[in-house]
Amino acid sequence: MIAVYVDVNDDGTFTEMLSDVVRAAWRIGMVNPLDALAAVGEARITVRTLSPPPVGIRLRIIGDEIYFTGVIYQTEPQPLTGESIIIARDVLAELAQNRVRIPPQINARADDILHQIVKQCRLRYPALNGWMVIGYGQVGIDKLLDDTPLTTVFDVGKSVFAYVGDSWGDGISADEAAQAIAESERGRVFINRAGEMVFLNRHHTLTSTSSTATFADNMAGLRFTYGADVINRVRIRLTPRSVGEPNTILWTINNPQRIPAAGVRRVVGWYRDSSGNAIGGMDFVLPQFSANTKRDGSGMDATAQLEVIMDAGFSAATFHIRNTGDEDVYLRSLTVRGTPLIADNPLTLEQSDPSSITFYGLHEMTLILPALTDSDDAEQIGRYELGRRAVPRGMIRELFLRYPDAATLSLTLFDRITVTETKTAHTADYFICGEQHTLEQGGLRHDVRWLLEPADDDRFVVIGFSQPDGSRVLAY
Repeated sequence: MIAVYVDVNDDGTFTEMLSDVVRAAWRIGMVNPLDALAAVGEARITVRTLSPPPVGIRLRIIGDEIYFTGVIYQTEPQPLTGESIIIARDVLAELAQNRVRIPPQINARADDILHQIVKQCRLRYPALNGWMVIGYGQVGIDKLLDDTPLTTVFDVGKSVFAYVGDSWGDGISADEAAQAIAESERGRVFINRAGEMVFLNRHHTLTSTSSTATFADNMAGLRFTYGADVINRVRIRLTPRSVGEPNTILWTINNPQRIPAAGVRRVVGWYRDSSGNAIGGMDFVLPQFSANTKRDGSGMDATAQLEVIMDAGFSAATFHIRNTGDEDVYLRSLTVRGTPLIADNPLTLEQSDPSSITFYGLHEMTLILPALTDSDDAEQIGRYELGRRAVPRGMIRELFLRYPDAATLSLTLFDRITVTETKTAHTADYFICGEQHTLEQGGLRHDVRWLLEPADDDRFVVIGFSQPDGSRVLAY
């Protein structure tokens, strides 16, 4: 029996909710096939009580295994019915609230960059009871939390990106950053049932060739499409970079800033060239600064009263400035020097399939991939996308199941299945890329909707894994 569990004591122990669950619906995974980043996973649970668990508590839906993990974001008591609606979301909702800047990522792979993104995020820990969060708790509590609270399961990326993060300015949202990296890799990022962040490189589905289950005319329903995903022209925008001279001024303060006695200021400086254009920075030297007791500099030199700590990212630097004295002082100069990384004029490369355009009309896709700097990579991506989308084909987009058994319920995101439908004479393998569940009638009725995308290993050859046969395209 599937039930809802909550970690009421915030100690990592989940207990079943005693209130009767009237209805539960939840979803995880992608919104559309071939999406690079999943949507925020969400559960909406109706219970017979006007006193639901508090906001901020972790929640799980569990049967024979875990089906959903999230945090309660909102509750909606319904006084007229005596019920409450609980809304929980997975960790992607938290990632969207975090703005990140990362250290210089030079010749880095997608998994390493994603680790850096997660490391910059302030996320809720799985259990807080009995722990102290550094900077927020009090000494004497049992344990210290000083590492990331999010478990990650990452494939090793296939692409090596020359520069990543230099165009992020004061920061971009962590989910936007993750999507940019996944799109540049042509990989996938999602949150699984256990609440772990997963990254699959672009070869993952091409090398997962074993089907885990077969469905042959035993579905409650399906949605079949033909030609819905045709793409026959791919435009890819990339941004070449050039490296400037060492010891160049990347940022400097323009106006004196008051630092109060015994006070601390946090200042963020975006790197700019002499024309005010955003640039990246690397190979930094120690910041240069000066202070005075008067704003106009006519007072006493007070530089020795300041402690300046610089945290230099790829696109901006954060300064923690402390006045150790007992009088206000004015920070009159603060300069960051290093080697600039200059974004050159963007390039757009185009790949097309003339035959497909002739027979099916123009269907264009534009990819803006700032992590790409090399035209060869862009050309390969264009060919890869045309290889899987230029020719229309019939496919099952959604599969509907009712009263699934335990084996069916064990299937989850990016498990491979075989589907046979005799009326359309269709048999093909698919990957589950989105799942949605609905429990009603006290859990007696369970409906499942899977979003599917076709398995493409019959279209591509992966060097070192499969052999050329004359009919498949070399995978990027």
